[in-house]
Amino acid sequence: MSAEPTMLEQLLAAIEQAKEERRRCHEATTDLRHAIKDAREMGRALQRDELEPWLRTQLAELQTQLGDDAKAAMDVNRGRIIRKFDELFNLLMTGTESGHGSSLEPRIRRVAQERQQRRENGQ
Repeated sequence: MSAEPTMLEQLLAAIEQAKEERRRCHEATTDLRHAIKDAREMGRALQRDELEPWLRTQLAELQTQLGDDAKAAMDVNRGRIIRKFDELFNLLMTGTESGHGSSLEPRIRRVAQERQQRRENGQ
């Protein structure tokens, strides 16, 4: 007949099992910390080796495109300004708008009336 373990023996056995589980948990925690460190190092290497060059390339392409778009917009606006100055030059030199044959005086009156109306309307 085998003797049943006493309550004290059961408690000591449970304590030993808890210590063993604690040791395993500590080992698992250490392994996880190492895995996290390795993952961070891999992430930094990926960022340095692949992400940063890709971002540089994308930013350079966007910068070039933005420069091209800005140049095109400036060219369009430059043309508009030149046309306006040409119209003003013709108006001042000949008293007429180019191609319209209207005199300077009615245009001045119309602009003055528009300004007066805006002032009266509170704009």
